[in-house]
Order: sequence, then structure tokens, then C-alpha cells
Amino acid sequence: WIAIVVIILFVIFLFNMNSFIPTQTAQSPVVATVNGQPITAADVDYYYNLRVPEPLKAQVSKQLFVEKSLVPEIIMMQEAGKMELTASPAEIEKELDNLAASTGLSKEDMIARLELQNISENDLRLIYNNKVVIEKFLYATILKDREVELPELVRASHILVSSTEEAT
Repeated sequence: WIAIVVIILFVIFLFNMNSFIPTQTAQSPVVATVNGQPITAADVDYYYNLRVPEPLKAQVSKQLFVEKSLVPEIIMMQEAGKMELTASPAEIEKELDNLAASTGLSKEDMIARLELQNISENDLRLIYNNKVVIEKFLYATILKDREVELPELVRASHILVSSTEEAT
């Protein structure tokens, strides 16, 4: 039952995502508009702090982040929305499982560590929702007729030599 409740809450979150993202207030002026969608100073702060690790903030200004990351992401999400591309809860869970596996931690431990860095589980789900949707958009448009080959990663666990002398 708990899993069903979590899935239902997640679906509600996805459909009401805008209510979880900071919106314009008297203290948060609009700093940019992308195809009619306002971006407030609070939005910029939220995404900048969520996406730019502390050690990189000296090299990545908020202005650069907005121009090179936030605006292109918003444009791609808008276009994906026009194509009715979405990420299912199962797709997002798979991404989170893959992320946890890559860290060597359980998903719960990974989320707990991220929360220590002020990244909530909802923040993480938002990031991976957008990642999945943008990937679908790119494969439906720009990469539609392209053949993409990724080289197989090979990792040698031992090296064979023909004699003991070669090994030393």
C-alpha cells in the first residue's frame, strides 16, 4: 500500500509541478521571459543552487547558468510539451536506480546523502523528469534520423603476457 501511495503522490507531483517550483512574488522579480514563460530571480536561485555544485560557483555565474543551461532547458521542455512528451514514474525510478547503482549506495542512502547537501528527493525527481523528457525530445527531433554509436567501455582487470620476464 505504501508503494501505491508513493506512486500516486508522485503522479500528483508531476501534474502539479509548477506549484512546487518557486513562483514570482513581490520579492522575486521577473529576470527573463522565455516564449512568454517568466523566469523569476527565485527560479534562477533555486535552479542555480540545485544544479551548480558549490566548488563550480566561482567559475559559473548565475548569468552564464541562465544563458547556457536554464533557458535552453526551458525551451526544450516547452517544445517537448508541444509534442506531449512526458516521463513516466517508472522511467524516473529507473534513472534514480541507475544513479544509486553508479554511486554504490542504496537509493535510500543516496537520497539521504543528497538531502545533507540540500537536494531533496523531489528536487532529484524534477531533475530526472526533465532529463528523460529532454532525451525523448532530442531523439524525436535532432537525433531522429541519426545513428548514434557509443564506444563500448573496456576495462582491463588483468594483463596477460607470454613470459615471466615480460611481467617484471
